[in-house]
Amino acid sequence: MIKKMSPPESEYDIPAKNCYRMVILGSTKVGKTAIVSRFLNGRFEEQYTPTIEDFHRKLYSIKGEVYQLDILDTSGNHPFPAMRRLSILTDLRDQVVPEKQNQREHRRAFGDLREQG
Repeated sequence: MIKKMSPPESEYDIPAKNCYRMVILGSTKVGKTAIVSRFLNGRFEEQYTPTIEDFHRKLYSIKGEVYQLDILDTSGNHPFPAMRRLSILTDLRDQVVPEKQNQREHRRAFGDLREQG
């Protein structure tokens, strides 16, 4: 059973093996933030607000162990490519959300990931 936890993470000694980071990448207006919001809060935001960069942290209890999930929700048009590159290189998992009907954007997004390392 997975249970979301609300106490501050400072109350837990979370081992590094239980800490996961995810970067959400993709073009503008494809639903990256909507996916994150739905995953973390179980709701869908109807109103569009451009994202610059949002960081989310959630704790989960799974079979009595505490896990930490950090999610970096990025902008589709990142004004500081070096900052985006650093975020990608320091994360363990990358999730790409390409625009459904734009195959060129899809290839570009995966190409960016390959270039970053």
